[in-house]
Amino acid sequence: MLIVQQCRFYWCGKVQCHSATFLFVKQLRYLQQLTRPRTVDGRCTSERNTLPKCVEESLLKDFSQFSKQDSKTSRTGLLSLQPMSADNLTEAHCFVSVSHLNNCNMLNKFSSDSLQEKILIKLPEVSHQKNYFDMIYTLLCKRQFLEALTVLEVTMIKEDCVEPEYYIYTILINYCGLFGYPDTAFKLYADMMRRGLLVEQSVYYSLFQSVGNCPTPIGLQGIRSLLAYMEKKHIEPERRTCWAILKAYAFCGSIEDGIRVLDYMVHKNMLVPPSVVSYLFCACAKDNETGFQNALLLYKKIKEYKMPLSIFYFYEILHCCRDCSIGDVGSFISALKRLGVKNVDQLCEEKKTGDDIFTETELNQSPELAVQYPNILSDSPTLGCLNSIKNIKTPQDRLFLLGGVQSIFDEMERQNVKPDNAIVSHLLQCSPNTIEVEMKLLQLAEKLDIVVNCRLLNDIALRRVRRKQYKEAKEVLLKMESLAIKPNIVTFGILSMTCIEYEDAIELLKHMSGCKVEPDSKMMNSLLVNACRGYQMEYVGMILDLIDSENIDLQPRFLKRIEQFYLRCSTILKTQSKSFTAEKVNEIRKFCVKYRKWSDTTQIKYVQDDVTSINK
Repeated sequence: MLIVQQCRFYWCGKVQCHSATFLFVKQLRYLQQLTRPRTVDGRCTSERNTLPKCVEESLLKDFSQFSKQDSKTSRTGLLSLQPMSADNLTEAHCFVSVSHLNNCNMLNKFSSDSLQEKILIKLPEVSHQKNYFDMIYTLLCKRQFLEALTVLEVTMIKEDCVEPEYYIYTILINYCGLFGYPDTAFKLYADMMRRGLLVEQSVYYSLFQSVGNCPTPIGLQGIRSLLAYMEKKHIEPERRTCWAILKAYAFCGSIEDGIRVLDYMVHKNMLVPPSVVSYLFCACAKDNETGFQNALLLYKKIKEYKMPLSIFYFYEILHCCRDCSIGDVGSFISALKRLGVKNVDQLCEEKKTGDDIFTETELNQSPELAVQYPNILSDSPTLGCLNSIKNIKTPQDRLFLLGGVQSIFDEMERQNVKPDNAIVSHLLQCSPNTIEVEMKLLQLAEKLDIVVNCRLLNDIALRRVRRKQYKEAKEVLLKMESLAIKPNIVTFGILSMTCIEYEDAIELLKHMSGCKVEPDSKMMNSLLVNACRGYQMEYVGMILDLIDSENIDLQPRFLKRIEQFYLRCSTILKTQSKSFTAEKVNEIRKFCVKYRKWSDTTQIKYVQDDVTSINK
């Protein structure tokens, strides 16, 4: 007979201890009303309880069968138990099947899912170790986990010689699951199994949750071993436990196992929210080698199951498009076949990809040419005009493989997912670094009624600054004004890198004053870099005056840079270099005087503060 649950009953008579032979510990305390009453300190009273006849017959039958079987299967040693009658049985450690327990109507209310979800504070109606539970619960609420563990291992087991109940272990394992302590969680679980305690679904959930919440990924052996044990004992994981299993697999990077768990949940008609599936997409994004193809396969699987799509899925697909390669050519070709792409084997080595193709993809609106574009994200995936996949290396190449920006928006429309600013930002990061693509992307966003925010325009300005297109970067301010978007300190910090001349900085500061944005230390550092590059003494002096007037907290990097510039200026004055005109030398001399006064009142204070912080 399949043994699933365990329980321990106390009947009349003198208690006999079997700890030296086989450890069956007290469990299923919700059956305590069937046991002998006890005093507050846990000792047995002289009263007797009468067991229901159906339970007594089941116990004797199971006990007889178990005594014959367990001599070969005991985990703690060989043991030959002889069946006893109810008259002379003093203490019975019996295994009862779930089907027998369900015969008692009084037990049905304790086997509901709601009871298993009560992790921390739900106790059996009769619990003799409530004092220990309260001590542990109080310590865990204060996040004193080691002290709570000491209550179990030292106070209860060693000092008081008390056999812990199942809920003592449950609350500790639940805490391990919440905060990601898999080693301790599995150790406590092993101790529960050794003692023969009841293991609820909440314990399995917490065990898998501890792996998913662990700061560093651990091996898959613990997960697979626990699943193998549950399968052997015919313990089917509930919905919440499956979520934790999927998260644990995703955290360990085993995407294939996670997809199998997803298949299991769909087969069992379990609810699979998008937040759970997102763990697998996050695992794909972490795999820089094969994350892109895994994300595409996962997306196809979700569409096959007709699961509700979330915008987060598109976030992660574009994340993989930006950061993950296609992996090995052979594996990617195999993935394309699984996606349903035809004529994959006919790809030639030569291909045309990159910025040129992407620009044509986005800007050329010819319907005849549009048919040739690849699109492996649609319901009928195709490679279009693509000749080879060996040289697909850049994000824009992978985005071209998905069909480009317009294709992403079309796919979201088909799936009833409304794009937002984050989607546009992700597409921008995967797009070629050209003004034409940026303008086209803004036009598409406006056409789709996507409200562009300041962060997206800041990203566009930063891309243009890195291309040294300073004039075009300043045009972002005009775009913000037309869209009634207020620029923030990040906007002006980016544009400060375009202030090559003194007049540019003055104009930018006027814009900041009009927007009521105060400059910060990072912006001062960017302005100082431009001012020192051409020995613009008026520019540098203005920066020092601005720091004093605005009382800006400086960074050590700024102080180091201004000091190095002062030393270079002092060297010029000492060597009387002929590379500078007399007027420029006079400006340098005035700056050196001004800097010495400024450093006496400003720099020393910041240097002392910096040294104090380092010492701390």
